Amino acid sequence: MKIKKSDIKIAVALLMFVAALVSYFVCANKIKPNTEAVKTECATLESEVAYLQDLMDHKEEYIKETDDMKAEIEEIKSQFPGEIRAEDQIMYANDLELKHAIVVDSVALGEAEILTAAEAAAPVEPQLDENGNPIETAEAAPATPAISLSRNISTVAFKSTYKSIKDIILMINEDFTMKKSIQSLALAYDQTTGNLTGTLAMSMFSMGGIDKEYTGPNLNGVRKGSTNPFNTTESVATLRSSTTDLSAVGAMEQANAPTDGAKADERESDSDEEQSQEQ
Repeated sequence: MKIKKSDIKIAVALLMFVAALVSYFVCANKIKPNTEAVKTECATLESEVAYLQDLMDHKEEYIKETDDMKAEIEEIKSQFPGEIRAEDQIMYANDLELKHAIVVDSVALGEAEILTAAEAAAPVEPQLDENGNPIETAEAAPATPAISLSRNISTVAFKSTYKSIKDIILMINEDFTMKKSIQSLALAYDQTTGNLTGTLAMSMFSMGGIDKEYTGPNLNGVRKGSTNPFNTTESVATLRSSTTDLSAVGAMEQANAPTDGAKADERESDSDEEQSQEQ
């Protein structure tokens, strides 16, 4: 059977078409995932470019808002001491007595309790050049210390008037130099005086990690120490009257009495004084 040249050409063309078609589908299946990944990456980059462009368009506005927020944060930090100690709790109870008609009977001091704490931010590493060396103009940012919020609960037992109680509540809520809040307040009517007795549990807040040096309370006008911490009497007569064992008092007086030699010296000194007076 003799095949015409035209049929051969048609067969060759058909084979080339089939080969091209197979190659297309094989290559398309391999390229399609990469194409989808490239499209996704392009969409992500377009979104980032749009975000950066928005930052550039509102640069001045964002800088101002950042500065305002930093100032607000510093204002909030200034209302918290770095630490609350026992003397701070005692002196605040003393201030209540000085500023209001209140008599503080006792103050129960509470230990510091951490309410919340933020993790410290890691330091930012300096930028590196293409050779892996740090860029001199880029300095590493220091690590941000962890900030914690603590409270000390002081329980004050007191006697006061009704008006002073309202003034104290207002004073605690409006004191912006040291953040405080009322934990609980219990009041009872005193029929003897017509005033109020009660207990006030007050939370005093402090903030750690804000790099604020502790400053103690002002103790001007407050007595510090005592020459007689037990407040005992210094009279021997009082000691004798309050002692049932009189022999012990006699032994004390005998121990404190001068010896015979000392008595002789006293007599000689007395005679010398008499002679000098006569002359």
